[in-house]
Amino acid sequence: MPKVIHRFIKRIYGAPGGSRTPNLFLRRELLYPLSYEGVATLYLYYQGSYPEPTVYNSPAGRSSDIIISMIQKIISLLNPWVIFGFAAQFVFFLRFAYQWYVSEKKKESVIPIGFWYLSLVGTIMILAYSIYRKDIVFSTASVLNAMIYIRNLALISAKKKKANDSAANTSTPETV
Repeated sequence: MPKVIHRFIKRIYGAPGGSRTPNLFLRRELLYPLSYEGVATLYLYYQGSYPEPTVYNSPAGRSSDIIISMIQKIISLLNPWVIFGFAAQFVFFLRFAYQWYVSEKKKESVIPIGFWYLSLVGTIMILAYSIYRKDIVFSTASVLNAMIYIRNLALISAKKKKANDSAANTSTPETV
């Protein structure tokens, strides 16, 4: 290992936790022992020869690493596409809540037309999210589900139209 790295290690690692350095980032990173390789990486970073600091061979399971990982995952949830994906799942879930509400109101198990519309909207939103994620499994499932929901809506519409036509025919008297 080059002498300059040894001097760097001695300068920042002379006391436990690297407390001799005024740099708070280095103090935080050096609270636990590092390998020479980790310190060398850190040195290269601060000299401008290394693009970005990464995990520096810290002991596995270090609580600060776990907390940092959790914070990074929480921050990734703020991605607009992730929020859209959660919203899509919520709309898809609402179909069950709506069906349950209507069934409780009528005191019998029914599938209202709103169930199929919520299913279709939720599926289209999930399809958009799965296309963004380039997930062929969810994209295929969403397309197939959307076809089924559209067919059910067409059947319901045809039944309503037929019922309206027959009601119109029976309510008007025939004149001869």
